[in-house]
Amino acid sequence: MTVTEVLEKRISCKYFDQDNYPSKDTIEEILKTTHRLCPSKQNLMPYKIKVLGPEKKHIKEEMYRISSENEYPDPDECYEKRIRRLESNQYVWGNSQLFAPWVLIWEKRIPEANQLVKDKMELRQEPYGDLKHLQDDKTDGPQFLESGMFLMILSMLCLEKNISLGYTGCLNFRKLRLFPFSENSAIVSVGLGYPDTNVEERYRYNRYRNVGEDKPDFSEIVQWVE
Repeated sequence: MTVTEVLEKRISCKYFDQDNYPSKDTIEEILKTTHRLCPSKQNLMPYKIKVLGPEKKHIKEEMYRISSENEYPDPDECYEKRIRRLESNQYVWGNSQLFAPWVLIWEKRIPEANQLVKDKMELRQEPYGDLKHLQDDKTDGPQFLESGMFLMILSMLCLEKNISLGYTGCLNFRKLRLFPFSENSAIVSVGLGYPDTNVEERYRYNRYRNVGEDKPDFSEIVQWVE
């Protein structure tokens, strides 16, 4: 199977099977392979990934609650649109990928200088060798870019094993810092697992075929410089 064929299998999964899901060994194998293959400037990897397994349902529920608050600041609207449905065990729209069996949260990480960086610092040949660009809390570019590269490789390796992914950045990152596992600012969250086919097929039909989330035209995105 070619890379293109693998990527054509990709969907943005919202609803995951809660009874049948990949094993911890499978997820760990995929993450280790991604870590090995993923490019990184000077191999610093300025992020870390926190993994919540199937048993962390209480944390996922709380994450969903604070993501609802982030999207619906008005408490009545929040409870009407999200929380009441959640409490009555109904399927919920929005960031339901936070209930995936495996939820990965990317956080910013200030890396230590490896030998390459130390050598460049000593020779003064590297303007960013002192890592200041990664220590500035207001600078997110390297962390976002490199997290995206990790995610792309992770996606392809998951698709090879018929594991679906669902992304969300709609989190209240300030409140997320209150969780004991959180050490730094979060970047993005990704759910992994097998789709709940009964719900996922209906959701994709209503959400994408009827509403029509069409990409901008190719010419709007890619422009040749004359």
